[in-house]
Amino acid sequence: MINPRYLLGFDMATGIHRKHVMVRLVPLLVAVAAALVVVAPTAAAPPAATSVQIEQQATLVFAGVVVTLDLQCPAGTSVLVDLTVKQGAVVGGNLFIVSCTGAKQKVNEIVPGAFTAGSADAGVFVNDFQVNGFDQDQRVISIS
Repeated sequence: MINPRYLLGFDMATGIHRKHVMVRLVPLLVAVAAALVVVAPTAAAPPAATSVQIEQQATLVFAGVVVTLDLQCPAGTSVLVDLTVKQGAVVGGNLFIVSCTGAKQKVNEIVPGAFTAGSADAGVFVNDFQVNGFDQDQRVISIS
């Protein structure tokens, strides 16, 4: 036979009414959920990755060629840039440091050498030692 107290909502093992168990359990569950929301880390935007790209058009000047780079790296850091241009037997290079803004920035840099109008091979390597970020690019540029 079924105990009438069970039908009325009492737990037979503890003698406590199920309603009281739920009343005690709900605030506990709400408190745990609230704690998880407060403790959960906020998703901050990651710093901009270090990236570099050589623009295809370069400008011939008296001392060499001006090469434009599209550079992006985390704000507050500085990157070491190694830029090289090769046209036939003429090879020029430039090693310089750029302070990063966090946004994409255009960097114009002179690579010394006896270059002439026409095509040339260009390569760049960028290293951000502060965040262990680096990138590189190689392309044929047009000197005019």
